[in-house]
Amino acid sequence: MENRKILFTAPGKAELVSCEMPRIAPDEVLIETDYTAISAGTERANLLDMPNVTHQWPKQLGYSGSGRIVEVGAAVQDFRVGQRVLMDHLGHCAYAKARFQANGDGFYPVPEDVDPLEAAFVVVGSMGVQGARKTRLQMGEAAMVTGLGILGLFAVQSMVRMGATPLIAVDFAEDRRRVALELGADYALAPDAHFVEAVRELTEGRMIQANVEVTGSSAALLQSLQVAARGGRIALTGCTRVSDVPIDQTPAPTPTPVFTQVPAVETVHGVKAEDEVPMVETLVTVVDTIAKEDASASIQIVNVERLVTTEEKQALDTLPVKEQILTFLSVIGFEEQVDAALETTGEALSESAQALKAQIQERVAAMTEEEAITFAKSISG
Repeated sequence: MENRKILFTAPGKAELVSCEMPRIAPDEVLIETDYTAISAGTERANLLDMPNVTHQWPKQLGYSGSGRIVEVGAAVQDFRVGQRVLMDHLGHCAYAKARFQANGDGFYPVPEDVDPLEAAFVVVGSMGVQGARKTRLQMGEAAMVTGLGILGLFAVQSMVRMGATPLIAVDFAEDRRRVALELGADYALAPDAHFVEAVRELTEGRMIQANVEVTGSSAALLQSLQVAARGGRIALTGCTRVSDVPIDQTPAPTPTPVFTQVPAVETVHGVKAEDEVPMVETLVTVVDTIAKEDASASIQIVNVERLVTTEEKQALDTLPVKEQILTFLSVIGFEEQVDAALETTGEALSESAQALKAQIQERVAAMTEEEAITFAKSISG
């Protein structure tokens, strides 16, 4: 048996190279690849050496494939030679070794009646499903999927089953829009100059309450914000490689802070450490915007009553709006980001805010394990 793998050796260059056959440990299996899926987002971004990929060469990619077990380790009991499996983040290669992990990279059994070519796309497709789940779509809410490649079409099918009403599919390509309609989308639109008004009409003014953004384009994200309902959720399933359009915190015609309009913007991919500075800058901008928008009112934050006691809530209400927000963010796990944001502006929390923050943190730290679990569940909704 000969093993080969695809290596990205330099920007714009990928090679098929020979490599050693893996030697398995007692708790591992050896898998022969049938199919390995190429992601248009990940592979293309690395091939073009785009900004938010690692710039170390050579590198091996490949996170979704299918194959058969050809060897099992002495300690492996639940898997057999010849068994079909899904390959999760094992790379583009002819043979790979892996150990079974219920919640991690490796391999998973595949039913014999599933086409191995279809099985090779399971990990890719799961990201579209995860995007739909992250929107926390409720039956009857207006939903949208922006970008109708493989991930987007999986998100469409998921949101159909979750009860989106209506479900709007968005893409420049007519053939992709046609497929989305065949898979259950209610409407399919091109993101043209009439897009916002078309969404307003199709949702009867409700706008979009759950949106899976798959393109990775900052222009598409801006458009998603423009059609978001108050309290809407956006899941960023595409990976924005280049920030080519500034995201306006107060889109016209009615200035509305992003955190007020869209309290949940989540990503399936996560945030890299080097992205922390832009996050801090955004925090400063958004908090300032909210404070200026309504400087006299008590800030209404989701689940705040579950976090604090009645006395602490009363103390929180006496603080300026900006300090209310920063104090709240600090005690729910964003203290480092708040401190960094204040450092960039040369500001500091008042003594009253610092004392209240310390009081809440001390109370939470003194909780029993059972109380902490109950508390964590309560503030997560």
